Amino acid sequence: MRLPLLLVLLIPAIASADSSLHEHEVIKLFAFKTRLGDDSYRDTLQLRYYHPVRSNDMHQATLRVDAGFYNNNEHALPDFALTDLHLANVRFTLSAKGAHLAEHWQSTFGLRTILPVGSSNQLVLAPQVGAIYQPEAGTHAYFSDFSPLVRYLHGMDPKDDSAERLRKIEFYPTLGFQLNSKTRLRLWDEYSINYNTRDGRWFVPVDVMLIRDLTEHQHLTIGFSKAISKSYTQYDWSLYGSLNFYF
Repeated sequence: MRLPLLLVLLIPAIASADSSLHEHEVIKLFAFKTRLGDDSYRDTLQLRYYHPVRSNDMHQATLRVDAGFYNNNEHALPDFALTDLHLANVRFTLSAKGAHLAEHWQSTFGLRTILPVGSSNQLVLAPQVGAIYQPEAGTHAYFSDFSPLVRYLHGMDPKDDSAERLRKIEFYPTLGFQLNSKTRLRLWDEYSINYNTRDGRWFVPVDVMLIRDLTEHQHLTIGFSKAISKSYTQYDWSLYGSLNFYF
């Protein structure tokens, strides 16, 4: 089954919130296996780099850069044939601390820009607002944080005024759990709930990520996302993992 061209072009742009304000430099190496539809798969290799922005020696914001390659195929197993790799979208995200809303609550805001290169045929500007709630240490056995984030994606095609421009809201109701000293569980951290503002359709997945500390400076993640409501189809399921380096 062939997916509409616009949808296939925008699939790599659907992830992710990853809204944590990293206080140190971080490099994350991601691999995704995504089932788009019947006998249609996408393999993606992605690099993410996080750079902290400081003012008066205090961490105030984080700049994140994403770039990678993808391959569309009909294979259920990963197939990264070098001759078939294509440039995925290139995006920049600035996430900053906002005002303290209440005790244990911190607001956040920022902007994501997706360049009209690679798999994206549009320039996308995406303002975002969010919050981070972290309970007092020891008050909950496993619950570590609630970090909701909303991002509005506004696409522009500088070459074609008649093109169907992207208009979408991403909502990440991110929940974090500390299972033990080295293992964490996160929900809706990588993939979001999407609302197409053009026609009122929803896409609702369940997204689960497990994070394991290998060393103090190396973390391993593995996650799975499965669509449960697909009136606004994005994908069927996505299996992903990453190796993270903290400096």
